[in-house]
Amino acid sequence: MKKFMKAIAFVTVMCMALSTVAFAETESPFGEVTDKTFTVTVKGAGNNEQVALYIVEAKEGASTTDDPLYIDQTAANGSGTAEFTAKIAGDVKAVKVFVGYAANTTGKAIDLGEV
Repeated sequence: MKKFMKAIAFVTVMCMALSTVAFAETESPFGEVTDKTFTVTVKGAGNNEQVALYIVEAKEGASTTDDPLYIDQTAANGSGTAEFTAKIAGDVKAVKVFVGYAANTTGKAIDLGEV
């Protein structure tokens, strides 16, 4: 009988724990994220070639024709690598990152994806 009562107590506790997790809020465990700074490293540009970075808010069909949140340009180093540190202000949850440089053979900005 003792083992049966322990089993019932265990099942009851597990059900309570599962229901607590199911109704928990989906907030970040770190609280509100206020520092929206990230680094973008671009590889594949020509030596000392100018590289442009263009960041827009991530949404359905986001492209380089949207209002920019961040724009920067710098020269790639001797190995064709350029590095940017972007800081996004405002209430933006996600961004889409585009880069452009002359050695890019597609003829348009490269979509690096969503952050």
